Amino acid sequence: EPLRGSKILKRIDLSLVGEHDDPRVYSKLKVKEVVPILKSIVINKSIGACQQLRHVQLPFQWRQEKKDELTYFMLAYNGLLHLSPSRMCCNHAEIECTENSSTSLPVQGREYGIQTNKCYKCLDEFCSDCAQDEDGWELGCFKCGCCEKVVCSRCSGPEDYHYWCQFCGQLICGPCVNMGKAMVCDDCEDVESCIRCEGVSYSEKFDCDLCAECLEIRER
Repeated sequence: EPLRGSKILKRIDLSLVGEHDDPRVYSKLKVKEVVPILKSIVINKSIGACQQLRHVQLPFQWRQEKKDELTYFMLAYNGLLHLSPSRMCCNHAEIECTENSSTSLPVQGREYGIQTNKCYKCLDEFCSDCAQDEDGWELGCFKCGCCEKVVCSRCSGPEDYHYWCQFCGQLICGPCVNMGKAMVCDDCEDVESCIRCEGVSYSEKFDCDLCAECLEIRER
């Protein structure tokens, strides 16, 4: 309740988990109780009293339920983001991007409720082209398939810390890799997998991480 009508918030994280913990947990927060408070913050923003709020992280459970009340709030939040003073893309390449950023909370599809084109940690914003480039970790930002946070290339760490799960197609950020949430085969060094897909697993017998093919080769 103390947050109702806040004029100074830059970020609201309702996920109730650590920065790179698994977001798939039960949330005690109820949409019908919390969304009115979020609306009061957005209303302050619309009348010029709050120009600070730029990032909202929603609970995993809410994003699965997709209740109408939450969707209406997201639409209002997106509209007010675009009414705020434009911000330039924070492209991390040597050539500066001249496009405006395009962050928003998608209201449909797989990314429903996950704020796109904006880094969760440093709050840098990116245009759609830079964020969605096939080499996105060099230019902009991407959504991690494990923690489901959108992170930029700088906050995720060096390029070799980014893994791409070849089974679910999700990118895994550096901090999640460091926490053991993604693995690369120690033999072929080609197969990368998140721990959910189990495409690479630890072998006690050989004391290393192996994909199924390399494990079969060693077993011969």
